[in-house]
Amino acid sequence: MSCSRSSPTSTASSSPYISSDYRLSLTASQTSFSAKPQSSASSKKKKKHLVMDMEGHISMLNGEIQSMHSDMSKRQESKNKCYAMKMNYQSKKNEYQWAHESCLHNVLAATATHQREQEAKDKENPSPSGCNCLAGEGGRDLAPQDRV
Repeated sequence: MSCSRSSPTSTASSSPYISSDYRLSLTASQTSFSAKPQSSASSKKKKKHLVMDMEGHISMLNGEIQSMHSDMSKRQESKNKCYAMKMNYQSKKNEYQWAHESCLHNVLAATATHQREQEAKDKENPSPSGCNCLAGEGGRDLAPQDRV
C-alpha cells in the first residue's frame, strides 16, 4: 500500500479509500486473488483473510494519517505561539520606545522652561558689567559672594 498526498480537487477520484486529503492506493500484489480457487471453502477463507488483512492495513494507515494531522496541528499551534510572542515583543518594544520618547520630550520641555525662567530672571537683574558671564579668572565659576 502506498499513501500519497492529493490536492483537494483530486479527492473526488474513484478510489473508495479516501481520508481527509489523503488517497490510499493498493498495489497489484495486495489486491490479487488466486485465479483458480482450489475449493470454494478455502477460497472464501482466503478472501476473508485478505479482506481482514486489507482492513487492518487501512486502519493502520488511517491511524498514521490521524497522527500526521495531530503533528501538523501541534506544529501550527507552535507557530501561532511563536507569532504571538513576536507580536507581544513588538508591542512591548513600541510601548517602551513611546515611554522613552515621552521622557525625552518632558526633559526637553523642562529644559526650555528653565532656560526661559533664567532669561526672565536675567532681564530683571542684569549684571553690572552688562555681561551674563559668571566665570572668573581661569575659567572657574565664582561663588555667589565673589560676584560683583
